[in-house]
Amino acid sequence: MKKKEMKKLAERIAKLESIIEANENCAEVLRAKDEIMSISGSLTPFDMMIVDEMVQEILEENS
Repeated sequence: MKKKEMKKLAERIAKLESIIEANENCAEVLRAKDEIMSISGSLTPFDMMIVDEMVQEILEENS
């Protein structure tokens, strides 16, 4: 997977994590969790480690 694609997925996951952390709407939280699981399931373990690092960096920048 290309780094650009990984960055896009990381940004999407970070946005979903923000929805989960806000925890305002139960249905939105469930949808966000399902989408994260779907994205995670489509990645190899190695790609997931890289994407996870990117997500952590994005979340740190935004906090």
